[in-house]
Amino acid sequence: MNRTTLLYIAVVVTTLTYIIWRALFTIPLELGILNCIFGLLLFFSETLGAIETIQHCYGMGEELVPELPKIKDEDYPDIDVFIATYNEPCELLYKTVNGCLYMEYPDKSKVHIYLLDDGNRQEVQELAQRMGVGYITREEHLHAKAGNLNNALQHTHSPLVATFDADMIPLSDFLLKTVPYFLLPDYEYINNQWQRREKKKSIKIGFIQSPQCFYNPDLFQYNLFSEQNVPNEQDYFYRDVQLARNKTNSAIYGGSNTVISRAALDEIGGFFTGVITEDFATGISIQAKGYTCYAIRDVLAVGLSPTDLKSLIKQRERWARGCIQTLRKVNVLTRKGLSIGQKISYLSSLLYWYTPLRRAMYILSPILFAVFGIQVVKCSFLDLLLWWLPQYLVYQYAIKQFSKNIRTNRLSNIYDTILFPSLLPAVFLETFGISQRKFSVTSKEKVDSDSSYQLKHSLVHILLFILSLISLINCIREIFLGNENAYIIVFFWTVVNMYSLLMAIFFMLGRKYLRDSERFSIELPIQVEGIQNQCITKDLSDMGLSFVCDYPHYLSPDQIIQFQINNIIFKGQIKHVSCCHSQWKYGVEITSFLPGMKQEYIHLLYDREPTLPSRISKNHSFFDELSHNIIRRTQKGITYNRKLARLELNKILETSTFQKVICKNFNYEYLLIEGKHLENYLEIRMNDNLFLQCERKKEYEQGTLYKVINYLSLVKNPEFQTIINDWSQEHFMQIKKQKDKIKQDEKEFDERLYY
Repeated sequence: MNRTTLLYIAVVVTTLTYIIWRALFTIPLELGILNCIFGLLLFFSETLGAIETIQHCYGMGEELVPELPKIKDEDYPDIDVFIATYNEPCELLYKTVNGCLYMEYPDKSKVHIYLLDDGNRQEVQELAQRMGVGYITREEHLHAKAGNLNNALQHTHSPLVATFDADMIPLSDFLLKTVPYFLLPDYEYINNQWQRREKKKSIKIGFIQSPQCFYNPDLFQYNLFSEQNVPNEQDYFYRDVQLARNKTNSAIYGGSNTVISRAALDEIGGFFTGVITEDFATGISIQAKGYTCYAIRDVLAVGLSPTDLKSLIKQRERWARGCIQTLRKVNVLTRKGLSIGQKISYLSSLLYWYTPLRRAMYILSPILFAVFGIQVVKCSFLDLLLWWLPQYLVYQYAIKQFSKNIRTNRLSNIYDTILFPSLLPAVFLETFGISQRKFSVTSKEKVDSDSSYQLKHSLVHILLFILSLISLINCIREIFLGNENAYIIVFFWTVVNMYSLLMAIFFMLGRKYLRDSERFSIELPIQVEGIQNQCITKDLSDMGLSFVCDYPHYLSPDQIIQFQINNIIFKGQIKHVSCCHSQWKYGVEITSFLPGMKQEYIHLLYDREPTLPSRISKNHSFFDELSHNIIRRTQKGITYNRKLARLELNKILETSTFQKVICKNFNYEYLLIEGKHLENYLEIRMNDNLFLQCERKKEYEQGTLYKVINYLSLVKNPEFQTIINDWSQEHFMQIKKQKDKIKQDEKEFDERLYY
């Protein structure tokens, strides 16, 4: 018996023991109707959580992902690539189509790309014609996305179909890492190589689902300032939960980044209609027909995560309602063709969407007791140590081991606390068959959240935080009065809840986006017009980039400059210059591309896995998370407005008349000087042959600003460049001394001396 199995057994035993103890000894049936109702609600919530926990941990430690077969080039079949769109902007569609055009395949003539436009837009049709892909639309827009896909099936014929959302950009190896799986019935691994079987295996591959990964921080990462410390909230599902579902052949079809067998679609009558989440229902139907479906771990496409609260909540409401509605309509528990394991797995998917009920009860229970005197659990502190603590510790350890440090229970509690007030009404109504008639498509554009909408959705969190604070005060008072047995439990329970509520309030406060497009940390050689030495890019985006170099080059902010990365040539303008460690960093706004170069640039930009974290960082503790949010929210944002490299010097120089002056700083075009009896015109000596010719411009408290009128004649001079390089080194030495002094001051300060 391996370690994973032992851990799973420990989870099952401790969880069941705890639930049995709760059922037999802790429900306050005799304490009144309100106590009984809320006590049963809490127990029901915990029972749902226990069932989900046991099923969730099953298979998490033993992933079943088949090896990708290496097949012959001629065995790659034709494939239709569907990009479904309704109202997304053409600029977004351009990136997705461009990614599809760059997908590698042994015979590119077998790849048929189609824009499925359910909006009948002329500009989308023109985009398809311009990029050389197919365009399919329809007159009647029945059954939303599912109807759009089914219409496309009637106009295409390839044995495989790849589906992409409008914002999902495939990587160049998408087809090479998905299509070969469909040849598993024809190939086998013998003598360290893949060979064709003499007799085809009876297995039928239904679909291959790759992760839905995002190139921008999701709203949880961004609003909580954790984009450098925690993975995307959806990573846990696609990189852990989905792979575990392979064990029971219940991987979920996510609607995008997927390759599907047309034979499987034909057998079920096309994409499932009449439900909100047509992808979820389609996947279940395919598996019920005996097809084997796999989720894989490789990131093969990247997309845009919702960037505003309204879009996020609408998306999660649609998922919640869609899951409940789908499992009701497909009759998953009685559906022929589904195994017991598949049914349990899909039941677990349903139970997950009742997390808002569990979260509400976990937060309300200590408030009910300490504020309103309603007891929901009968137990002592010793009882909790004996029955609850073992289950809690085992689960915490198990989730950390099984999730490979992608998710912790603390993060799950924060995410659930953020969403439960918005999802609870939708889950409740859909449970009783009260469906929402119309759903809007999730926004695929980068927008800031509406502050009034954020405030409205934070009111529940604020109210619960205030009530929890009252609960905490009451607990402290009762503990001092000697009633510590019950109230010490409620005290710690309340503290944990208040932390999650505070983080939820921080989330609802939002965070302003400073960029119109995402920047990717990419280091590549870049050739810059006017600079002989090669520079290195630091980051790139659709609209701009930054690069670093050792020397503070003069690049006019008014001039359009030509740049080249690999064979991609484009033009841009310097927007800001700053220091980056011991180098000079230049920010560039791209103004134009040479013909055909934009496609190459977009491909270069998006044909890579996102640089966001894939694991939780080691320094992401309870305290770090809280303090980081408080500090970042009280800090003033730094805006870089300097468009020229400015060297901080504080250097004594001489004028042509041998007057000594202090040069405070210099940026080629201007010089800040401190001195007595300064003339309106000065010539500052750099060496015996070089002088800066300066005209007085303005007086400041720090000194007198002079305009350098001969800088253009100097910037290409080798002697001048040598001096500027020396000044640059002095500049960084000064910065280092200042930083070292700050560190020394912090080190010398000992707060214990003041007590």
